[in-house]
Amino acid sequence: MPSRFQVARWVTCAPEDGGEKELKRFIDANDHRMAYDAVDAPTVLVEYAPELRAIEANWPKIKFHALREHAGLVFQQRLDG
Repeated sequence: MPSRFQVARWVTCAPEDGGEKELKRFIDANDHRMAYDAVDAPTVLVEYAPELRAIEANWPKIKFHALREHAGLVFQQRLDG
């Protein structure tokens, strides 16, 4: 059966914006739409682009990345350590 989700974005939060604590708050609030990739990087799944825009507007401290590489070294550190 096809997935109802059409859009995926990796999520991060900069230390100056609350870092891991704010990211955990986001993940907990959106647990029904979260997934984790091969390196355990959190990914939010949405059904359509307007839904993503609404989530982005409600969570200004969270960064949404179309490609995991855009998220920076956070993911490389998980692979290395």
